[in-house]
Amino acid sequence: MSNAETMADEINKKAKGLKAGTVEVWGIQPVRPDDWLFVLVGAKAEGDRLDLLIDDKTQGEGAAAEPGLTLSIHEPQGLRASKKKLEVASASKVAWGKDFAAAKKGEKLEVSSGSQKNQPRDLPAAPALTLR
Repeated sequence: MSNAETMADEINKKAKGLKAGTVEVWGIQPVRPDDWLFVLVGAKAEGDRLDLLIDDKTQGEGAAAEPGLTLSIHEPQGLRASKKKLEVASASKVAWGKDFAAAKKGEKLEVSSGSQKNQPRDLPAAPALTLR
């Protein structure tokens, strides 16, 4: 069993249903914090990639959710998971659909968001992914 598969199992047991208003990727917030309500509906793995399946519940609990948002974490390491917070300590890349990606390139982080492609930054001392 790969590390991603082990993490997916643990997430499905410990963090499924997590409600997150803040998403951080190496300290970068791809969406404005607390303007959104995302619900972690599950996790799955394919090889060394961990996929977090997320519904957007921003419009409220009674409203129809936008299903099918996926956060993909490549070569994940170091998981901490609970119903209040999920953290992946390191990864080679984190991607959120087609609009956002951050990838480690040596001691740099290349970030692509919208029309801004492969913007190099110093690699911060922050977890690869945090949902809370």
